[in-house]
Amino acid sequence: MQIGRYYPFLSRLTPAQADIHRRIRAALDPDGRMNPGVLEV
Repeated sequence: MQIGRYYPFLSRLTPAQADIHRRIRAALDPDGRMNPGVLEV
């Protein structure tokens, strides 16, 4: 069982990689319903 979730993901990416990740996530989940707050997103 996992009570809290937070993974330092975006802070480990380069700015270009973080931008690509945000764009893909926005395209796949425009409402931000999948795992909100996880992966520093």
